[in-house]
Amino acid sequence: MTDKKEPWEQPIYDENNETAVPASRSEQRSKKKGDSAFITILVLLLLAIAALLIFMFNQGKKPLEEKTSPIEITETTAKKEDEDKAAKEKAEKEKAEKEKAETEKTEAETKPETEKPTEDKKEDEKPAEETYTIQPGDQFDTVGPAFGLTADELLALNPDVDPTGLQIGQVIRVK
Repeated sequence: MTDKKEPWEQPIYDENNETAVPASRSEQRSKKKGDSAFITILVLLLLAIAALLIFMFNQGKKPLEEKTSPIEITETTAKKEDEDKAAKEKAEKEKAEKEKAETEKTEAETKPETEKPTEDKKEDEKPAEETYTIQPGDQFDTVGPAFGLTADELLALNPDVDPTGLQIGQVIRVK
């Protein structure tokens, strides 16, 4: 029996040297194309696996810091401004009350002893108003009971305040 190979199994010979050549030029090109396609598919597969691992790794983690929108930054700035304004108003009230008390004390010392204060003057003095600064989450329903008031009584003390539109840092009367 002869070892006769099929034409596609036989090596191709170079016409000048009569040596076997691995393949024709077209076969060499297709082999190179096949290699580059294989590498491209392999790289894409590795990228997909890396993306999947990153996605799975980030699923269990929460962001370290919540990002704030410009609206929240403006609200935060407004809150600080309102708090500063309320603190200044409170300091001015306290200063005015001290000055008033000192003035009354000075007047009482300079008055002759025969002149006694009348009850009319006492009626003119209003009892000191107690105020409350609205905090996050406050509503009339929650603030009132803390001062022994119902929401309706609190609304009567603050007729100019919209109970559904309370702002953080807003000052309301509670007595």
